[in-house]
Amino acid sequence: MDQLYETRAKVIGEVYLNISHNLIAATPHLNLSQIEHVYSHPQALQQCSQWLRSNIPNAKLHEASSTANAVELVIAKAKEGKLACF
Repeated sequence: MDQLYETRAKVIGEVYLNISHNLIAATPHLNLSQIEHVYSHPQALQQCSQWLRSNIPNAKLHEASSTANAVELVIAKAKEGKLACF
C-alpha cells in the first residue's frame, strides 16, 4: 500500500483468492472445547474471528509474527498442552 502512495505504480487488476485456514494442535486428540490458547498472525485471527467466537469462545488469542511462527510457538510449548494455531 505504501508503494502505491510513494511511487507512480498503478493498479491494473485484481485477483480474488479463496483462503483456507486450518486449526493445528500439537497435542493429539485435543477437542475444540479443551483449547485454551490460539496463536496466529493478527490478520488470520481477524479473518477467523467469527469462527473462533462460535467454536472456542473461551480461548485466549495470541498474536504471532506469522502463521508459521504460530506453529513454531505451539510446537515449542506443546508440553503445556491445550494450545492450537492456524
